[in-house]
Amino acid sequence: MLHVNRRQGTWVRAVVAGAAWAWAASAAAAELPDELREVVAEAARADLPPDGLELKAQEGIAKGVPVDRIRGALQVEIDAMRTAQEAVPTLPKQALPAAGRAVRAGVNAQTLATLGGTHDPARAYDAAADLVTTGMPEPDAVRLVVVAAGGASPEASLSGLATAVSALLRNGRTPAWVVERLEQIMAQGGSPLSALPELPAQAAAAADKAKGNAGGNDKSKGKAPGGGGPPTWAGGGNKP
Repeated sequence: MLHVNRRQGTWVRAVVAGAAWAWAASAAAAELPDELREVVAEAARADLPPDGLELKAQEGIAKGVPVDRIRGALQVEIDAMRTAQEAVPTLPKQALPAAGRAVRAGVNAQTLATLGGTHDPARAYDAAADLVTTGMPEPDAVRLVVVAAGGASPEASLSGLATAVSALLRNGRTPAWVVERLEQIMAQGGSPLSALPELPAQAAAAADKAKGNAGGNDKSKGKAPGGGGPPTWAGGGNKP
């Protein structure tokens, strides 16, 4: 009789769980309806990254979202990536999902071109989409993103930008004030989060959120996403 100690048992369970997850993912891919497979294949033929689209389709199927809704949501993402691709033909393929998210947030072709020239365009597009979504006027959002992307700590600045802007706007600061203040701080090498009101609980919560974003919010590699991996389907009735 084979005896397995506790540590070995834990390892075995982990292996079995991993194998089960891999099998489930493979099964989900195999069960993707032909019409959705064709949408994803069409994107790939157009030189658009298909992985995020396929993941979104699989997630939608798993949650019971109607196929027509999934197909429509995929087409919206494809159209947005095509718009970004046309606006910035030299944009790396891996940055297209984030650029598409920026397009869906409402940024124009000039903004796409401007941010496409930054060191990490995917992060820049995600930051711009977040800022525009919070209500920051697009020209102001672009100014902030360009400064953050060109600073000494671009990843930290970009990931904390939307948190700081959202908090400042909620506290009654005008977009013009926010832009001026954050530009000053980032020009001196500081974090956007240092502009938050002097409320310890709020500052701590914002800092924790920004640290989490900086550690794992690379939406161009998955994503996500909105921002880059594909957005999460909520139940079966929410708008994708």
